[in-house]
Amino acid sequence: MPPDHPILNALFSEKSFSVDEADVLYKEHVPKAKNTVYHANIKHYGFRLLCDSGLIDYGSNEQKKFYLEEQLNLERNFPSIANFYALLQSSGSIYSKSEMAAIGETFYNKNEKEIETATWPNEENKKSIIIKLRRTHLLFTRFVSVK
Repeated sequence: MPPDHPILNALFSEKSFSVDEADVLYKEHVPKAKNTVYHANIKHYGFRLLCDSGLIDYGSNEQKKFYLEEQLNLERNFPSIANFYALLQSSGSIYSKSEMAAIGETFYNKNEKEIETATWPNEENKKSIIIKLRRTHLLFTRFVSVK
């Protein structure tokens, strides 16, 4: 990934970005990386920039829906487990309880399978990600069940 990519520059900049500014940056630069080996990584970094910019608390319903779909369409999503579930949890005005549960389950199942097939530097790293996914999913399912 180019070290001077605009999304990386924004993420590591001292300047803070509004959700709308981060949204424009993401939608301008992520599609340009579509046929590159770093496309998924740029999506991960862009999503982190958006979450750091307040997407979860201040994003519009349209933005939240768009970025949930972007994250669901990734092959795997280990770096954004907590942010994905937090964004989904904040989307109660967009989705019904059963829709939220189904989206959360889809994300969980996809990533659980990917964790098993991924190459890990050691078993401890793998176990750590599995635990993070399971705990976050469990907390989310409890939230949905009492919502």
